[in-house]
Amino acid sequence: MKIAVCLYKYFPFGGLARDFLRIMTICHQRGYEIDVYVMEWQGEIPAGFNVHIIPVLRKY
Repeated sequence: MKIAVCLYKYFPFGGLARDFLRIMTICHQRGYEIDVYVMEWQGEIPAGFNVHIIPVLRKY
């Protein structure tokens, strides 16, 4: 099974990020394919996660 998750930004010390990482790690251990879409990722990318960084176009 595949799971896709969208996060605005991944920051490894935030509560949302810790919860996300714990849930996705359990899903990966159960055989799921994990795709994560973010605009920014800080820290190491866990094994088995496919992280897609979406480019940001800023117009002011």
